[in-house]
Amino acid sequence: MYASIHDLVEIIKVTLLSSLISTTALLFYNRFEQLSRMVPVLDTLLLLSFLCIRSFSWRVFRDQYILKKSKEEGLPTLILGAGKVGATLLSEIRRHNELKLNPVGFLDDNVQKIGAHIQGIPILAKIDQAEQIINRFGVKQVIIAMSSPDGKLISRLIRSFEHTDVKFKILPSLGSLFFDSPKLNQLREVQVEDLLGRPVVDLEIESIRSYLKGKSILVSGAGGSIGSELCRQVAVFEPSRILLLDSAETPLYEIEYELGKNYRDKI
Repeated sequence: MYASIHDLVEIIKVTLLSSLISTTALLFYNRFEQLSRMVPVLDTLLLLSFLCIRSFSWRVFRDQYILKKSKEEGLPTLILGAGKVGATLLSEIRRHNELKLNPVGFLDDNVQKIGAHIQGIPILAKIDQAEQIINRFGVKQVIIAMSSPDGKLISRLIRSFEHTDVKFKILPSLGSLFFDSPKLNQLREVQVEDLLGRPVVDLEIESIRSYLKGKSILVSGAGGSIGSELCRQVAVFEPSRILLLDSAETPLYEIEYELGKNYRDKI
């Protein structure tokens, strides 16, 4: 076991109490006739220093050892959100070193926090720079520790790394954590409702399939983020063909190539 802040407070209280008792006893015994009045003060400081060094040296050694091992063996992990939830999550990661996670940094949209450190881990940049930071530090896991993440930004990030080994995890909403601190066992995969910011609407899949299957479908704005995703969703229901319409040639070519590659057997 190693000492905590609570233990430090208890050590100080006990040391001061014992010094007060011994000083009072000396005062009644010989009124400091043979001792300097600085002796009780020095005695208190030396005793307090000895007890703190003895109690906390193991903690310092252990934390430094864990930090070194996590950097060498841990999974490079980026935390989105440098607020209270993110800071508590970092403490959990440090406490559970058996999970072998190596926090490389935080991202936060509060520019005043950038350059600061939380428990020695730097706040590197704004969240919209996540893609560059992930590539720069070789991040393998991203943990979203924010009360209201930007669904569009997170969706774009996930899509950018969907063909890599970068994993995205998220904590429950702030409301779910109101009476509790975030725990590592609460981490889960990012779900659709996390990106939408609202509950998912259940679709009548078979009705949609029967409506679209075998038909020619025209999608306007097919090169945009919404239009291209609509094309992907429609392609699953096996239309006879999808007509793509957009004024931007490059994204239009990209979605046409993607559909031909991934949905060749359905269109």
